[in-house]
Amino acid sequence: MSSKNEWNIMEETEFISVKLMLLVVVIISIVVQSVAQLMSPSFWLNYQILAFILATNVGAVILAMMAQHSADNLSKRYRQAFTPDFYRGIELFSSFFSRLEKESLSRGTDIEERMDDLVPRVHDFLLSNDPLAAPPELTIDDAPEWHDESELFQ
Repeated sequence: MSSKNEWNIMEETEFISVKLMLLVVVIISIVVQSVAQLMSPSFWLNYQILAFILATNVGAVILAMMAQHSADNLSKRYRQAFTPDFYRGIELFSSFFSRLEKESLSRGTDIEERMDDLVPRVHDFLLSNDPLAAPPELTIDDAPEWHDESELFQ
């Protein structure tokens, strides 16, 4: 999952709730029962009701297959996103920040207050060519003793 659009699609996945499913079933039941109360039984009506039952069962099977397809797609996206490397990275970040907070508490500082100072340093450290290299130590010899300017231009 490399593009932001794929993450947005995954975030916006919506499912029908159980309450809404029950509401639909109750409404359909009330409508069907109301219509049945208005008609007198006959062979043709029984045939229509059986056809209706068959259609609803086939519809339920097709909807179940579509739901399973959606679940498979969601599972595939989650497997792409939440890899062992992802969990390892989260574990390392969590460990790093808990140790950083522990060290901060032991030194009597508040990590939140120092965040504005810390972020640029971490950025420079992580994005330099060699983050573990220490800056070179420069030594400058003391200037030699001299008494006359002519000694400098020999």
